[in-house]
Amino acid sequence: DQAQGLPELLPESCRARRRAGLCQHAENRESLESRCPGICSGSDHGNESAQTEHRTECSAMVMSSKCIEDPLAMVARCPGACEDDLVTSTLKRRALFDNVLPDGNCSALLRLSGQAELGGGYGGEVQPFSTFENFSGLTPTQAARHIAKEQDDVTRQTGVEDVRMFMDAARKVREVTQGWLRTYNDSEVALEFDYIHLVCRETVAEPGSSTPPDSHGAHADNCWFDGDAKCIRAHPYFHWRSHSAVLFLHSADSSTFEGG
Repeated sequence: DQAQGLPELLPESCRARRRAGLCQHAENRESLESRCPGICSGSDHGNESAQTEHRTECSAMVMSSKCIEDPLAMVARCPGACEDDLVTSTLKRRALFDNVLPDGNCSALLRLSGQAELGGGYGGEVQPFSTFENFSGLTPTQAARHIAKEQDDVTRQTGVEDVRMFMDAARKVREVTQGWLRTYNDSEVALEFDYIHLVCRETVAEPGSSTPPDSHGAHADNCWFDGDAKCIRAHPYFHWRSHSAVLFLHSADSSTFEGG
């Protein structure tokens, strides 16, 4: 890199973007220069061989499971190599399934959602991720305690069944997730629950803006981002978690679906 005129202390993530050829595209160059001053001002001598070497390096890293072990670093070092833009990805062990629950379970979850409290599950913090989104939440334990206080027998019995369906829904999601993971592993994959949460998210519009904000940015539950394309699996994050599954009660093509 020094032979190409790059600053000696330029972050590796910037050098990776140059090797990937992003300086060759005008739409990327300005943004890249603002984040990595001087990255595109060096000589292009040997750039083709450098790109070939970089592609070979990235292919080797993909084959060695770096897309799973160090996903954020791979996004920075090898943009696009890990199928980051795909909903269903074999490299990311990521998939989308439709019609996971029957209507009865969905109706039970919708009834329980009316008990969700602002900031529930986030220590009462209504906007735990950004100022553009309000969170309400409910756990199975909270739902059961709420139903136990109900005086009307019929309402209480209906509530008990709804809580049971809440847990049935969680078990079904786990079952689907385990089945998907087993397609990549001959041995049995056994997942245990760490946290079950019924969540209602409401976007808060930015004053004066007609464009919906990115209210729920990309993040990881089991590691914290150190600012250098590394996610540290340690306290205070839930570093023991290995998989996440999210069930949405509406599909993207549903007439009642709004937002993202």
